[in-house]
Amino acid sequence: MHALDHLLWEEWRLEEGERRFFDLTGVAPARGGSHSVGGTHNSLLSLGERAYLELIAPHPTHPSGAALPKEAPPEFVPRLFAFAVSGDLNLVERLAIAAGLTVSLTRGSRRTPEGTLVTWQTAFVKGHAFGASLPFFVRFGGAHHPAQTAPKGCRLLEFSVGHPHHEALSRLYTALEIGVPVVAAEHPLLRAKLETPKGVLVLDSREGCRALPDA
Repeated sequence: MHALDHLLWEEWRLEEGERRFFDLTGVAPARGGSHSVGGTHNSLLSLGERAYLELIAPHPTHPSGAALPKEAPPEFVPRLFAFAVSGDLNLVERLAIAAGLTVSLTRGSRRTPEGTLVTWQTAFVKGHAFGASLPFFVRFGGAHHPAQTAPKGCRLLEFSVGHPHHEALSRLYTALEIGVPVVAAEHPLLRAKLETPKGVLVLDSREGCRALPDA
């Protein structure tokens, strides 16, 4: 089964997200670097041996050297917006074709502040109607997975994908060998629960983040 690799959390300004998660968790995210395509940069928090949280935001001077507006658009809400599973990309392509879908394969990279080049390959399954409820697949190059080098102290307790058409989505997960729970929900929803030094934190794709009260 393809297991959860990382969760993607969207911010308008990366430094705001870093402050947010340090205040909520007590663990400071570490800068990962700027991406070779897409005009974004990120910071990371480890959630275990092979899973991590990626805070991602537009690079303030990219693309085309244009400065990012200081204020986010009124409709912008920091939130969990996507997730990736670790994948055998050749297998993914075969499974997707068997399910009547297509796959777009890409390569990406970023250079860390220390100068290390991190590389990966991704597979995006196309031809379905589930949007971000279906993950993309990733395989990292190099000796170390980002979860092993990102700051530690947080742990993923639960992650699930909710959807109004959860039965159909669950069948597609089975066809693509995705080992992530799919549950019934009124709206498409990604939800994670983290154990942190400051307590339990819930992240989702609709409400953003909230700390659970102590039991």
